[in-house]
Amino acid sequence: GWLERNKDFISNDVVSLMQNSSNELIASVFVDPDCGADAPAEAGKGKGANTVATKFRNSLKELMDTIGQTNTQYVRCIKPNKNKSPQQVDGAMVLEQLRCA
Repeated sequence: GWLERNKDFISNDVVSLMQNSSNELIASVFVDPDCGADAPAEAGKGKGANTVATKFRNSLKELMDTIGQTNTQYVRCIKPNKNKSPQQVDGAMVLEQLRCA
């Protein structure tokens, strides 16, 4: 699957660029001090390797742990627009869905 195909290391240049991003969300994703390519010396080998896939897997595990600690009855998906188009958000439509949730 996706995790097996994406074993690329995150270069230090990319990490530095993302950490200094003006977008707070992007910067917050890369606050982990050992998310660069030269993190631990043995990071390039085997299971603990710091790759895009391991970062995704760790983030997903953290999300699932958080969800597991809640008493969620259901998860509601908010549709950003009627066209199902990326990068388009119909604010009124989103607000209406939140009000009805």
